[in-house]
Amino acid sequence: IIPGIPADLRGDADLAAVAEAFDRVGAACREAGIRFSYHNHGWELEPRPGPTALDRLATATDPDLVAFQLDVYWALVAGVDPVAWIRNHPGRVP
Repeated sequence: IIPGIPADLRGDADLAAVAEAFDRVGAACREAGIRFSYHNHGWELEPRPGPTALDRLATATDPDLVAFQLDVYWALVAGVDPVAWIRNHPGRVP
C-alpha cells in the first residue's frame, strides 16, 4: 500500500502520470504475487472542477492492477460518503 502522493505531484497532468506509474507498479506486484493499493487522505476527495483526484486515479488505473484502501475518516472529512464511493468504483476496495 502506498500511503500518499507528494504535494508537487497532485496536479491534473501529474495525476495522469501517477496513474500510469501505479499501473506499472501494480503489474510488477501482481507478477510477484502481491496486490498494489493506494491509501487516500482528505485532499484526494476535496471538491475540484470535474472528478475528485481519487476518482481520477480510480478511472485512470487498471482495476486488475490497482486497488484502493479507502480511508473512511478522510472521506467523511472531505464530505464524501465512503459507501457511495465504494459503490461507484465496484471491485476497487477489497
